[in-house]
Amino acid sequence: MKRLVLVVMAAVVFGSPVLARPQSVLAEAQEFMAGYARDIVRGDRSALSSRYDPGGAFVRNGGGREFAPHGRIVEDYQKQWKPPSTFGWRDLHFDAAGRNAVVVNGRFVWSGANGMQTFTYIGFLRRRRGKLTIRLEDETLVSATSLQP
Repeated sequence: MKRLVLVVMAAVVFGSPVLARPQSVLAEAQEFMAGYARDIVRGDRSALSSRYDPGGAFVRNGGGREFAPHGRIVEDYQKQWKPPSTFGWRDLHFDAAGRNAVVVNGRFVWSGANGMQTFTYIGFLRRRRGKLTIRLEDETLVSATSLQP
């Protein structure tokens, strides 16, 4: 037991790849979400669909939940998705879920044809083939301001 305490103390004082990894995955997740926002604002459909897990993702929108194979995610972005006029993340929080995964939660604001909308956001990012990908995403509308009189 005494030896375990010494090893943990040494790791804290001198650094350890095991202890540092969650920090690095958190920094990677912050960069991932910043890039995700840039892709949304630019309307880069190909870049957006490449952010999802190649094995597919669980997608929740408006209360429904389904598993979407990656091919369908690509098709939806190419054929149905429309970029917003404005977009921005709000109050994102990042929690490491191991060395290769992060839970992201917060909100985003989206302006488009339906006016200004605020959504809650929960995402589960996991590292696949050396990069983070979206494995689960939940977007729920919480408020909207219509452009209509």
